[in-house]
Amino acid sequence: MDSGRAGGLPLVFLAAYAVLLTPWLVTGAEKVSARTDFESTKLKSIDAALHAISARLQVVESQSEQSAIRASQAIVDLARLMEQSLSSKLDEQEQRLQSSIQQEIYQVQRQLHKLESQLSSYPRSCKDILEGASYPPPSGLYDIIPEGGASPTDVIKVHCDMERSGGGWTRIAYINPSQQGQCPGNMRYQNHRTNLCTRQANSSGSCNGASFQSPIGEYSEVMGFVTGYRDHSTNAFFARLPLETFYVDGVSITQGTPMEHIWTYAVSDTGATPLYSCPCSRVPGRQSPAFVGSHYYCTDYGRAWQRWTFSDDHHLWSNTARSVVGGSCTDSTLPMPWFHRQLTGNTTAPVQVRICADSGTSDENVGIDEAAIFVR
Repeated sequence: MDSGRAGGLPLVFLAAYAVLLTPWLVTGAEKVSARTDFESTKLKSIDAALHAISARLQVVESQSEQSAIRASQAIVDLARLMEQSLSSKLDEQEQRLQSSIQQEIYQVQRQLHKLESQLSSYPRSCKDILEGASYPPPSGLYDIIPEGGASPTDVIKVHCDMERSGGGWTRIAYINPSQQGQCPGNMRYQNHRTNLCTRQANSSGSCNGASFQSPIGEYSEVMGFVTGYRDHSTNAFFARLPLETFYVDGVSITQGTPMEHIWTYAVSDTGATPLYSCPCSRVPGRQSPAFVGSHYYCTDYGRAWQRWTFSDDHHLWSNTARSVVGGSCTDSTLPMPWFHRQLTGNTTAPVQVRICADSGTSDENVGIDEAAIFVR
């Protein structure tokens, strides 16, 4: 009985137990095998999922690269569009600027045209006024644009003589100490019986005067007159001196540098010696200098060596005084005291009016009470 036991259990019981466990063991093994297959299948599924994810990542990566390329291209396109837009805007601004500049130029041209029209309506000289008139204009004040004038604000008034020697004369100088209360240049203003412009007080021969610029630019003719009085003894062309010095007792009218003689007004004493007389007086005095020629007036005062201090009863170079005109000793039949001189050519030089004498003012002097100079 003992030999028939296994681990203390009867064999019969072991056999029965084995019979009972066999189905369960078979089932467990099958279950283990099935679980292993499930795990294998699950691993395969995971592996397939990983492959799918990897493939998706590759697709995403590829798409990202394409997106980056597209993005880069989009940036390039955007930059090109911005450049085109900017260029277009610059073109528009340039066109607007050009248009604005053209408008400004147009306005300036209009203003210039208007200014030119205004300027063209103003004459440049009294001669222009005369030539542009439909009827003979009277002498008097007129508006002109002077030489160098560029706008209507430069207009000046000038006195025009429209009657003498063909008219069209522009006055450049007028001396009248009674009206003006002064004298031009370095002439001396003196009130002695009448208001005069004379030489400055000195003890020797001298000239004092003033220069007058033409407002019309070039001119080739000079016209004018001088009247005045003398003080003490005068002797016409007694001294043989150059034009630039005190060659005459009287008034010298010249132009330019070096001086060109235009006209001379001389005054003399007729009397004891011919040296003090006018060149063609009844007692002939010295002839006029070559640079003067016949372009002068000379009044013989008629009272030798008498001390008349700017006597107001002897008005020099007037029709009431005995004068030498153009080399003939006659009572003047010409329109004294006026002169008219054609120059050797055109000039813009100022005209000089000088009072001269070859001795000191205590011995002799000449005074201007009125004078005028015109050019054409």
